[in-house]
Amino acid sequence: MKAPTVNWKLFPPKAHYMLYFGGVAAFWPYITVYGKQLGFSELNVGYIFTVAPIAGIISMPLFGMIADRFKIKKKLFLVFNILNLLALLCFPLLSLTESRTSRPVHIECGEGASHIKHCHASNTSHILEWSSDSAKERILQEYSSKSCLTSCQIECQASVDELVNFCDALLTHTITGDYDLPSFCTKNDSTTAATIPLSFMAQLDFATTMPLEDCIFFQLDSIAERKQDEGFAYRPLSCLPMQKITNCQINCPHFYSANQAMEITDNNMSPAFWLYALFTLLAWIAMAVVTSVADALCFQTLGSRPDLYGAQRKWGSIGWGLFTLISAFLVDVISGDSIIKNYAPSFWIATILLTLNFVVCWRWEVEEEERPKALGRRMAALIAEPKIAAFVIACVVVGMCTGLLWNFLFWYIEDLANDRMCITTGTKNWIKLLQGLISIVQCFLGELPFFYFAGKFINKFGHVNSMAIVLGTFGVRFLLYSILENPWWVLPIELFQGLTYGIFYTNMATYAYVVSPEGTAATVQGIVGSAFEGVGVSFGSLIGGFMYQYMSGRTTFRAFGVFALLMGFLFKVVMMGIDRKFEPISQNPDKEFDIGTEMKPMSKRPK
Repeated sequence: MKAPTVNWKLFPPKAHYMLYFGGVAAFWPYITVYGKQLGFSELNVGYIFTVAPIAGIISMPLFGMIADRFKIKKKLFLVFNILNLLALLCFPLLSLTESRTSRPVHIECGEGASHIKHCHASNTSHILEWSSDSAKERILQEYSSKSCLTSCQIECQASVDELVNFCDALLTHTITGDYDLPSFCTKNDSTTAATIPLSFMAQLDFATTMPLEDCIFFQLDSIAERKQDEGFAYRPLSCLPMQKITNCQINCPHFYSANQAMEITDNNMSPAFWLYALFTLLAWIAMAVVTSVADALCFQTLGSRPDLYGAQRKWGSIGWGLFTLISAFLVDVISGDSIIKNYAPSFWIATILLTLNFVVCWRWEVEEEERPKALGRRMAALIAEPKIAAFVIACVVVGMCTGLLWNFLFWYIEDLANDRMCITTGTKNWIKLLQGLISIVQCFLGELPFFYFAGKFINKFGHVNSMAIVLGTFGVRFLLYSILENPWWVLPIELFQGLTYGIFYTNMATYAYVVSPEGTAATVQGIVGSAFEGVGVSFGSLIGGFMYQYMSGRTTFRAFGVFALLMGFLFKVVMMGIDRKFEPISQNPDKEFDIGTEMKPMSKRPK
């Protein structure tokens, strides 16, 4: 039997897609929950991911046009690959900035109940206020019906007398059992330091939160220290008589409402927020340019066989799914029981893969197309086509759904996991593993097979029906999210990723290439990419972030699901009204290839 031959000409696009998307996937899927860990709200994250795609609106067609006009696709491609790597490697610097998640508090340990007390700093040199007057109301309204305990990290600097009095009053015999004294009560007997550092975990019961004048009280249910090979062992906190430790900081990275209610600020965003926004913006611009130019280079490499695009692009899904899982697993292992996730493995993986990707791109040989004539006029005429304009608008709607999915699915999963902690702690301890498995299902069971058969799928159903199916599938997918109780049940829902991304992206990219005049492939890819990511993802992030913060994740996904179903139906009706035969007309008569038959999504209506 004849051994299969390897087409080495197609090796560079395959290797690029796998290495590039694998490197990006090591960290980018967690970009929003990374911001959540830093203490940023849903709305603030939504603002960032509204501005970033708008920058993509400008950068994709702008740099695509520059690449086409000056015939520098590959040079531009290499430059933005480097920028992408550097932008991602800037995120670890945020850990060196002042954290917004630490808040000054007092610990009040009593016999019947203990509390964390946080008060307005009235003695500061300038006017400071609660970050939001409604913060206390929101935390009471949102969590008064919950019995779930929330884990927070507490760091204190106690005076010697303060610590001695606290430890002497700490009860070791309670109605729930007998407990040893914490290690900070036993290992500092001979210290001569003025203050003694204390560090422990605390479980707070937010259902009993009480505001009083300029202070807010959170019930402290129990505390814990890490025990070797046993993780954290919690014990109740009771003192007789009541004792206080007044110099403490609390960190609740997975509970933004608590952070917001305890935050004292002068309404200026912290340096960490602005750096996070800047790095996100740079990374987004780089990714937007790299992906759009890479698709143009891939189609040029394929020549007369653009029907093979899905077979190349599927390697991006393989890289994304594989390295998302590897990264998630390593982050969980290194982080252990800590509520602060250590993303160092993500950055190492990104560095290695994106460096290898640069080498592959450097060796990728692509001949530049002829410089186009009257580029602006030809682009304007192209966009003026009613069918093409409607298709671009549909890309915007899909982008809105994708913006919500990209930026808030993992956030929603973590919220479900926090609620689930009332029943079991297993889900929360392995949340990154679950998120990695989500990406595995999305990529290997969803995108991969659909990328492979995308050409046949589009040939059978056509571009109009394919786009309507994508929108309808988004609707069903989001409605299923809205009824989730156990976050692990999200895994089977992620099979829909094959339709909502695999089919959609191939549908969008091949259609853009078919209608592009000679020498304008990067420009047209930039236009449809801008509609999808720049406009769609931007609006989806803004609206989704606003709804998520002021309503809930469940309500947000339900509303977007209904919207997607309605838009899918409306798109089909409008396209039928424009032309029952949706047949894109190639602007370049020399483009003859098999996928031309796949550009005929609907047969002519009966005479």
